[in-house]
Amino acid sequence: MRRFLPIVAAGMLSCSLLQEAAADSPPLASPWAEQQFARARLIAGGRVTDAPPGTIAAGIEIELADGWKTYWRNPGSSGVPPLFDWSATSNLASAEVRYPAPARYGDRGGDTIGYKHRLIFPLLVRPADPQRGVPLDVSIEFGVCKDICIPMQTHLTLTIPPEAGKDPVAGDLGSALDRVPRPLSARRPSDPKLGKATVVLDGDKPVIRLDATFPGGAEGADIFIEVPDGLWIPMTRRDGAPKGDTAKFVVDLTEADIADLKGKTARITLVSPRGQSETSLRLE
Repeated sequence: MRRFLPIVAAGMLSCSLLQEAAADSPPLASPWAEQQFARARLIAGGRVTDAPPGTIAAGIEIELADGWKTYWRNPGSSGVPPLFDWSATSNLASAEVRYPAPARYGDRGGDTIGYKHRLIFPLLVRPADPQRGVPLDVSIEFGVCKDICIPMQTHLTLTIPPEAGKDPVAGDLGSALDRVPRPLSARRPSDPKLGKATVVLDGDKPVIRLDATFPGGAEGADIFIEVPDGLWIPMTRRDGAPKGDTAKFVVDLTEADIADLKGKTARITLVSPRGQSETSLRLE
């Protein structure tokens, strides 16, 4: 993991570094919590159709200075995933964080997975008592990196009234939810689809080979693989040039702990400029 350096004077952050072209504030939004090279806030409003009744859409919006990035739930070769603490929130049955499709970034430390510029982590908030508001109170830890990496901690609050879930979610929050990879049951025609998957765990060259279709073209497409229990698995690599809508990827497992991986169910996330999806793959 890349070494985090101490935070230098906060005055280094200027408004010109941040993305000033952000969309207008939604009807429900907390004040911005200004950090070095980043700022964050809570936003909310809208009914979520693919969730239990009473679920309200919310989000953690983060703006990053030019050239800086933050990380997906699986950060890749280095970096840290974001952590969310909702323990101070009352009238909360559950709060589920969803992750928009990320991108791969290469640097001297290896490939990482995450986001640049501006992003919204959608939240699915379910009140314990739907007749009362939800005073969201979240502490967040996340890392931002450019030539150095800086650990961030911020605290955000926003009260969501019961009527916030009256209308369907829309706007930037709706767009962020639309960028969350969809399961096969909800796949759209423009979403990628995993085809042939070959898993070889025995012998001296263990490997995973993945063939996928990316409607509209495989240029700019990628596949990410995760395994449960915090186990490490190498990142995918392209296996040859893409051909039209199809591309091949390979995971070299030579340095992986095969005994730990055997029998696990991996999560496969497929992303492209036109859609995103996820599926599972049994490693056996």
